Amino acid sequence: MLKGIQTVEDARLAIQHGAPAIYLSNHGGRQIDGARAPLEVAIEIHQKDPNIFEEIEVYADGGVRYGADVVKLLALGVRAVGVGRPFMYANIWGTEGVTRAIQLLKTEIGLDAANMGVASLKNIDPNTVSSPSVAVIPLTALSLFGVQIIYRLSQRVTTPWQSLSEVEPGHSLTAS
Repeated sequence: MLKGIQTVEDARLAIQHGAPAIYLSNHGGRQIDGARAPLEVAIEIHQKDPNIFEEIEVYADGGVRYGADVVKLLALGVRAVGVGRPFMYANIWGTEGVTRAIQLLKTEIGLDAANMGVASLKNIDPNTVSSPSVAVIPLTALSLFGVQIIYRLSQRVTTPWQSLSEVEPGHSLTAS
């Protein structure tokens, strides 16, 4: 499996050389300042050579922070999406924090898919993200919602409705 694919041409070369799978990745964006996020690469592949998603298994990670990111990548044809940094940050609160981050991401994925009219991720397809009336407005709003949730997690908030001023240092996270 080749990791770090950043162009349609590299994806096509991977297929020509018999790679079993490719990983769209900017390696977390730390190694190369300004490297494109996997979502940008997936969109470019979908626009220029969508058959790549049928010819080889495509995975993605890097820059994925919200449920909307996961849903968009899956809709474009990516088979699985790696998420790391949100869980790394959540690990500050140990197992409880990581469990809470998983719950939040799972909820976001479900809400984002539902707001796009997708009842099951098995039924998601590129048309889901290509229609401005379905994807552009709701996903922008949901991404903003996602920022609020991740921010709240980093501030040790136990419920989405709790005021930041009510949280005391050392307070544990609870699932809502």
